Amino acid sequence: TGILLFESIVPFIVVSIGESAFQNCTKLKKVTIGKEVETIGAKAFKGAAALFTINIESTKLTKVGKEAFKGIDKYATISVPVEKYSTYAALLKNKGQKSSVTIKADDTAVVGNLKYTIIDTKNVECAAKNKKVTKITIPDTVTIGDTSYKVTAIKKCGFERPFESRKSRFKL
Repeated sequence: TGILLFESIVPFIVVSIGESAFQNCTKLKKVTIGKEVETIGAKAFKGAAALFTINIESTKLTKVGKEAFKGIDKYATISVPVEKYSTYAALLKNKGQKSSVTIKADDTAVVGNLKYTIIDTKNVECAAKNKKVTKITIPDTVTIGDTSYKVTAIKKCGFERPFESRKSRFKL
Protein backbone atom coordinates (compact mmCIF):
# COMPACT_ATOMS: atom_id res chain seq x y z
CA THR A 1 0.00 0.00 0.00
CA GLY A 2 3.01 2.23 -0.16
CA ILE A 3 6.70 2.37 -0.92
CA LEU A 4 9.23 2.73 1.89
CA LEU A 5 12.15 4.67 0.44
CA PHE A 6 15.31 4.82 2.58
CA GLU A 7 17.79 5.99 0.01
CA SER A 8 17.54 6.19 -3.71
CA ILE A 9 20.43 6.52 -6.12
CA VAL A 10 19.22 7.33 -9.61
CA PRO A 11 21.45 5.55 -12.19
CA PHE A 12 21.21 8.26 -14.85
CA ILE A 13 21.94 11.98 -15.12
CA VAL A 14 19.27 14.21 -13.59
CA VAL A 15 19.13 17.72 -15.06
CA SER A 16 15.79 18.85 -13.65
CA ILE A 17 13.66 18.27 -10.56
CA GLY A 18 10.08 18.60 -11.73
CA GLU A 19 7.22 20.65 -10.35
CA SER A 20 5.80 19.09 -7.14
CA ALA A 21 8.25 16.15 -7.51
CA PHE A 22 8.60 15.60 -3.74
CA GLN A 23 5.64 17.65 -2.56
CA ASN A 24 4.30 16.44 0.82
CA CYS A 25 7.02 13.81 1.24
CA THR A 26 6.82 14.31 4.99
CA LYS A 27 9.45 11.67 5.87
CA LEU A 28 12.12 13.10 3.55
CA LYS A 29 15.01 14.37 5.74
CA LYS A 30 17.99 14.88 3.42
CA VAL A 31 18.41 15.67 -0.27
CA THR A 32 21.53 15.89 -2.39
CA ILE A 33 20.93 17.75 -5.64
CA GLY A 34 23.44 16.41 -8.17
CA LYS A 35 26.09 18.17 -10.22
CA GLU A 36 24.08 18.29 -13.46
CA VAL A 37 20.80 19.76 -12.13
CA GLU A 38 19.87 22.99 -13.91
CA THR A 39 16.31 23.59 -12.63
CA ILE A 40 14.19 22.89 -9.58
CA GLY A 41 10.48 23.12 -10.33
CA ALA A 42 7.80 25.04 -8.44
CA LYS A 43 6.67 23.31 -5.21
CA ALA A 44 9.32 20.60 -5.75
CA PHE A 45 9.82 20.06 -2.00
CA LYS A 46 6.72 21.88 -0.71
CA GLY A 47 5.38 20.33 2.47
CA ALA A 48 8.44 18.13 3.06
CA ALA A 49 8.25 19.10 6.74
CA ALA A 50 11.13 16.88 7.92
CA LEU A 51 13.52 18.08 5.20
CA PHE A 52 16.44 19.45 7.21
CA THR A 53 19.53 19.03 5.01
CA ILE A 54 19.74 20.08 1.35
CA ASN A 55 23.11 19.75 -0.38
CA ILE A 56 23.30 21.35 -3.79
CA GLU A 57 26.33 20.02 -5.70
CA SER A 58 25.37 21.56 -9.04
CA THR A 59 27.14 24.63 -10.37
CA LYS A 60 24.68 24.72 -13.29
CA LEU A 61 21.49 25.65 -11.42
CA THR A 62 19.73 28.54 -13.21
CA LYS A 63 16.11 28.36 -12.08
CA VAL A 64 14.27 27.54 -8.86
CA GLY A 65 10.49 27.62 -9.07
CA LYS A 66 8.02 29.40 -6.80
CA GLU A 67 7.47 27.79 -3.39
CA ALA A 68 10.07 25.10 -4.13
CA PHE A 69 11.01 24.89 -0.44
CA LYS A 70 7.79 26.02 1.25
CA GLY A 71 7.08 24.04 4.39
CA ILE A 72 10.50 22.42 4.85
CA ASP A 73 11.94 22.31 8.39
CA LYS A 74 12.25 25.85 9.71
CA TYR A 75 15.86 25.20 10.81
CA ALA A 76 16.96 23.51 7.58
CA THR A 77 20.33 24.19 5.99
CA ILE A 78 20.87 24.52 2.26
CA SER A 79 24.54 24.02 1.34
CA VAL A 80 25.73 25.35 -2.01
CA PRO A 81 29.09 25.23 -3.83
CA VAL A 82 31.37 27.91 -2.40
CA GLU A 83 32.04 29.41 -5.84
CA LYS A 84 28.29 29.85 -6.44
CA TYR A 85 27.31 31.16 -3.00
CA SER A 86 26.37 34.73 -4.02
CA THR A 87 24.48 33.63 -7.14
CA TYR A 88 22.63 30.81 -5.39
CA ALA A 89 21.80 32.84 -2.28
CA ALA A 90 19.94 35.25 -4.58
CA LEU A 91 18.42 32.44 -6.67
CA LEU A 92 17.12 30.59 -3.58
CA LYS A 93 15.74 33.69 -1.85
CA ASN A 94 11.97 33.76 -1.31
CA LYS A 95 11.29 30.24 -2.53
CA GLY A 96 8.84 29.61 0.31
CA GLN A 97 11.24 28.58 3.07
CA LYS A 98 11.12 30.34 6.46
CA SER A 99 13.66 33.11 7.06
CA SER A 100 15.30 30.88 9.70
CA VAL A 101 16.49 28.46 6.97
CA THR A 102 20.23 28.88 6.44
CA ILE A 103 21.86 29.07 3.01
CA LYS A 104 25.59 28.45 3.39
CA ALA A 105 28.63 27.78 1.27
CA ASP A 106 29.64 24.13 1.46
CA ASP A 107 32.75 23.90 3.63
CA THR A 108 34.15 20.83 1.91
CA ALA A 109 35.94 20.22 -1.34
CA VAL A 110 36.40 16.89 -3.06
CA VAL A 111 39.62 16.33 -4.98
CA GLY A 112 39.78 12.91 -6.56
CA ASN A 113 38.45 10.56 -3.90
CA LEU A 114 39.58 12.73 -0.97
CA LYS A 115 37.30 15.13 0.90
CA TYR A 116 38.82 18.25 2.50
CA THR A 117 37.29 20.66 4.97
CA ILE A 118 37.80 24.35 4.21
CA ILE A 119 38.97 25.93 7.45
CA ASP A 120 36.81 28.84 8.49
CA THR A 121 37.90 31.88 10.47
CA LYS A 122 36.54 30.45 13.72
CA ASN A 123 38.97 27.54 13.44
CA VAL A 124 41.80 29.91 12.54
CA GLU A 125 40.99 32.05 15.57
CA CYS A 126 41.09 29.03 17.89
CA ALA A 127 44.41 27.88 16.44
CA ALA A 128 45.88 31.37 16.78
CA LYS A 129 45.08 31.53 20.50
CA ASN A 130 47.06 28.37 21.07
CA LYS A 131 50.26 29.53 22.82
CA LYS A 132 52.27 26.76 21.12
CA VAL A 133 51.70 28.18 17.63
CA THR A 134 54.95 29.88 16.55
CA LYS A 135 54.48 30.23 12.81
CA ILE A 136 51.56 30.49 10.40
CA THR A 137 52.00 30.57 6.64
CA ILE A 138 49.21 32.25 4.68
CA PRO A 139 49.44 31.54 0.95
CA ASP A 140 48.56 34.07 -1.75
CA THR A 141 46.18 31.55 -3.35
CA VAL A 142 44.43 28.34 -2.36
CA THR A 143 43.64 25.71 -4.99
CA ILE A 144 40.71 23.35 -4.56
CA GLY A 145 40.27 20.90 -7.40
CA ASP A 146 40.75 22.85 -10.63
CA THR A 147 39.79 26.20 -9.10
CA SER A 148 42.21 28.68 -7.52
CA TYR A 149 41.04 31.23 -4.97
CA LYS A 150 43.00 34.36 -4.12
CA VAL A 151 43.35 34.95 -0.39
CA THR A 152 42.11 38.51 0.06
CA ALA A 153 41.13 38.67 3.72
CA ILE A 154 41.14 36.85 7.00
CA LYS A 155 38.34 38.12 9.15
CA LYS A 156 38.37 38.55 12.91
CA CYS A 157 41.20 36.43 14.21
CA GLY A 158 42.68 36.25 17.67
CA PHE A 159 46.15 37.45 16.72
CA GLU A 160 47.54 40.05 19.09
CA ARG A 161 50.60 41.19 17.17
CA PRO A 162 51.38 41.72 13.51
CA PHE A 163 52.84 38.93 11.40
CA GLU A 164 55.35 39.31 8.63
CA SER A 165 54.27 38.71 5.04
CA ARG A 166 56.72 38.15 2.22
CA LYS A 167 55.40 41.26 0.46
CA SER A 168 54.45 43.57 3.28
CA ARG A 169 53.72 43.81 6.95
CA PHE A 170 50.06 43.49 7.91
CA LYS A 171 47.93 43.10 10.95
CA LEU A 172 45.36 40.29 11.03
